[in-house]
Amino acid sequence: MAYEAQFLFPTCRAAGLDVRASLRNTPRPSGDMREHQEAHPMVVDLSVWEAGTCLMRTPGFAELHLGDVLVLDESNVPLLSHDGSNERLVLARTRLEGGHGYFPQEHQLTYTHSGRPTHLLYDQLPVGAPDKPTAPIVLLAPKVWVGGAVRTYVAFATAGRDGLEAEPHEVELTILGEDGTCLHTGTLSERRNGVILVDVTARLGITDGPLEAPRLVTVGARGGAAQFAILTFVVNERTGACALEHSLSPHYYAKEGRDRLRAEALVFGNALRAGGLS
Repeated sequence: MAYEAQFLFPTCRAAGLDVRASLRNTPRPSGDMREHQEAHPMVVDLSVWEAGTCLMRTPGFAELHLGDVLVLDESNVPLLSHDGSNERLVLARTRLEGGHGYFPQEHQLTYTHSGRPTHLLYDQLPVGAPDKPTAPIVLLAPKVWVGGAVRTYVAFATAGRDGLEAEPHEVELTILGEDGTCLHTGTLSERRNGVILVDVTARLGITDGPLEAPRLVTVGARGGAAQFAILTFVVNERTGACALEHSLSPHYYAKEGRDRLRAEALVFGNALRAGGLS
């Protein structure tokens, strides 16, 4: 019996970004897991995927004792180098002896553009039960800058329930202007265990000059049949600076009216075409 979890992250080659992940085995604030962490190492099984095809799988890639950090980059995972144009998914399955179910552990991502890094911490995810269907997702990304020298990319890293599934799935994409106007709709299709990378600037056909002021839009998405880690990359192509954020559940943005949110979230496309939500 072992606790299990998984941490997934994408490359973002289209934006010229290099990626490095620091997987950590550190004490949690509650302290509930410390006894198990002191008695057993956290074992990392590592795989790399491209569009549903497994390019590498190494069970027992590393063992992390309490306080240890494992850095993943192209030096020890060559598939993270810029040797192709397709985006890749890294899936780290972690396990810890001493119990059963999910265990929390935050890991750090670092993406670098033109020598300038941006960092992000987020928690590993539960491993879905084999008999439980994967639920669709609803994304609300309200901090998307486009135009001028700024490009924003939204990366959907997708993993199948058991890490092996490769059936196609679809995600409906909607981009809204500052006034709520629907600027773009589309359907994204990708196999599980892969990366869907959306270039928002290209989707909107923006060709502003580099000195124009960027504009703010909102990206919404729904659907899918996989586990998702969704990252938003903002790149200033003039200065080389970049920024990164991890999407949150829509309830973080809506403190009230959650019944309405649940009722309307999966039909927002129809509501928008009818003139917007009331």
